[in-house]
Amino acid sequence: MSPERIPAAELRARAEAAAAALPPLVLSRGPIAATVAPGGHGLRRPGLGEDFWQYRLAHEGDTASAIDWRRSARGDSRFVRDRERQTARTAAIWIGRGAGMDYAGQQGAETKLDRARVIGLALALSLIRAGERVALLGESPGSGAAQAAKLSQGIAAMAPLADDADAPRADAARASQVVILIDDFLNDISGVERFLQAASGLGSSGVILQVLHPD
Repeated sequence: MSPERIPAAELRARAEAAAAALPPLVLSRGPIAATVAPGGHGLRRPGLGEDFWQYRLAHEGDTASAIDWRRSARGDSRFVRDRERQTARTAAIWIGRGAGMDYAGQQGAETKLDRARVIGLALALSLIRAGERVALLGESPGSGAAQAAKLSQGIAAMAPLADDADAPRADAARASQVVILIDDFLNDISGVERFLQAASGLGSSGVILQVLHPD
């Protein structure tokens, strides 16, 4: 089967419909959530960060150094500049393209790879909707509409391989990633195990999603 059985526009539409049934997905926060690292991204909420988020009225407990005196001088109230909370955590999605994922069943309908692509993109769109930074494994993470379009094109272009030797590259593991692996995992998983060992050694976490055909 070729990836053209689900064109990019149709894949995006199906993924959008699936994502609409999900709340915006926020990455699980570990100890790293208490820090701001270089390359951190905004979470559209107040907290630790470098970028201005919003003004709010000062309340008991705010120090004098926290008050924006220039903004407060415009009226009788005192205001504090909240900064946008940031984190360096990102999501990385990998979709297996082994030959077995091209199986469409006796009825010749949707392949396992077709379904995996819809699921992967739906999760990516839900994460982006929550302000998270997402990428395909091994690529640079991003957020917003531009990254959603890039992921749509990249996932739509995924074609099945001629054999079942497909696994995430161990050197693609990065610290502070939440990795989402989607495959049928029915063949040799030694490559997957090597990746998981590398990711675990870097303090990453993640989810393994097995896609099976009803047949």
